[in-house]
Amino acid sequence: MNIMFVTLQGYTFSQHNKSDKSVGKKYQQSYNNNFILPVFYHLRSFYKKVGKYYDKYKWFPCEYGWKNQDPQKIVNTILKNKIDVLCLSMFIWNWEIQIEISRLIKQKNPNIKIIVGGSQLDYKDPDIATKHPYFDYIVYGEGEVPFQMLLDSFYEKIDEKTIPNLITKNFKTKNEVFKFSNYPPYSPILDLKEAFIEDYAYWNANKANPDTNVVLFYEKVKGCPYNCAFCAWGGGIHNKVTIRSTDWREELKFLSNYDVSLCSTDANFGMFKEDIEMLELALSLRSKKSKFNFTLYTYSKLKKERVFAVWELEYRYGKRKFRVALQNLDADVLSNIERPEIPWDKHKKMLIDWQSFKNNVEYDVEVIHGLPGMTVDNTKKMLLEFADTNFVNILFYPWRLLPNTLSNDKDYQKKYNLKIFNRIELMRPINSNLDDLYDEVVADKHGMEIISKEETIYDGKMSFEDYIKIIYLIVMYNTVFEKQKTYDLDKLELLMKYTLSRIENLVKEQSNYWREKLKKYGFIVTGLNHNGKVYEFNYKIELICEEIYKEFIEMSG
Repeated sequence: MNIMFVTLQGYTFSQHNKSDKSVGKKYQQSYNNNFILPVFYHLRSFYKKVGKYYDKYKWFPCEYGWKNQDPQKIVNTILKNKIDVLCLSMFIWNWEIQIEISRLIKQKNPNIKIIVGGSQLDYKDPDIATKHPYFDYIVYGEGEVPFQMLLDSFYEKIDEKTIPNLITKNFKTKNEVFKFSNYPPYSPILDLKEAFIEDYAYWNANKANPDTNVVLFYEKVKGCPYNCAFCAWGGGIHNKVTIRSTDWREELKFLSNYDVSLCSTDANFGMFKEDIEMLELALSLRSKKSKFNFTLYTYSKLKKERVFAVWELEYRYGKRKFRVALQNLDADVLSNIERPEIPWDKHKKMLIDWQSFKNNVEYDVEVIHGLPGMTVDNTKKMLLEFADTNFVNILFYPWRLLPNTLSNDKDYQKKYNLKIFNRIELMRPINSNLDDLYDEVVADKHGMEIISKEETIYDGKMSFEDYIKIIYLIVMYNTVFEKQKTYDLDKLELLMKYTLSRIENLVKEQSNYWREKLKKYGFIVTGLNHNGKVYEFNYKIELICEEIYKEFIEMSG
């Protein structure tokens, strides 16, 4: 049998080039990376260790990356290679195209067995198999054992009802937490050196351009022990922490011989003392003979002292900007989302103390908009604290309603009076005004130009007006620090008050516009601009904030 994984990462860029001014900066950066999800190598290696029929399968490298995300092209590749078993990984950034791929495949060849897994499938939904009729098998939770048993069952008679963590149109089996310790130690890379080298050549052949970096997501620790309401990792189905049983030292040494960047996907790097040793080895392996690198984006929530030891290492090897995932500062807000965090005063002191010895470092901070208890007033207070801590940029995210999270629970939504609205993000330049665009989207004239459809959630005690005001305040904060890096706190507070007074009428108009579109179409369009004709919502706010900032500077001298 022929087996292929499709683990698409990111959005579609085939219609754009780097110089395209209509494409946002954050998306342009993605041209430089070819992201490789580890699930294919992970499961293939596991099956080689414990499965019965490894040699009976022909393993095709997964379809991925930025160039080949046209679903019809991927389907043609699958059919051309006469695939018998198709495995799809469903994440927030790719689940819609994965569903489209499965639909097209079943139309062309209904005999292809489709196995799906991933965090974007709502496993608590009793009708999930009915809602997705193109899926033959839905694997939830830890997937190693059900994957192995399914592949075995295609060659021998196995009662599918005995396979754990499995949903089909006819039944749902019992969830059983998989533990690596129950199985022989394995390494998804070192056990497959030849296959790795072969696949590495495939990765490079599919680079978007010669300067593209191959980025392999690397996982030593699976899961997260916390239960943050917004998160599909800990707050979802992966709140059991399992350490992968492998010799990561030899693994890193092997990988360092190749032009590959490892991006750690551990949810809480720095949780274990061993993490510091691992990072030190990874960074020391960088050399002139390869582009090998190791990057971190997430750090431990509670082991802050250890996180600073991690930062010290990163600083030694050239890192000068660090990300702080706070989401909010208000104690009531953090309690409402069940997010563990050390007291802000202590956290702030550690950040300032560490920065005082490294006066050339900068902090970015993550904030989620719409969390229960978030208001205009406590947002202003939070921004002043950020400025006093020298946060130079706010990474601002809407609160996405993700499957299998606490926020997706109806009782939780009722408790905090949470409201939900649909957001659609478009990226391809379109020659129309914003009003006409809604009709065009409904008529499905753009196809893959729609890169994101998602449900956005927010505290219903917050009006749309206040929701938009908070966006203005955060955009203004970023405007200030983009212009001058530092700011007098008293002046910043005056600027925020001035901003709120200047946008009062505008916010009412924008809020009414949102309500009108939601009532008529059921969604709001964001993430769009074209030659100044059609504005992305946040982009328009950025232009307005720049004008207000100039006015304020002229007035205040």
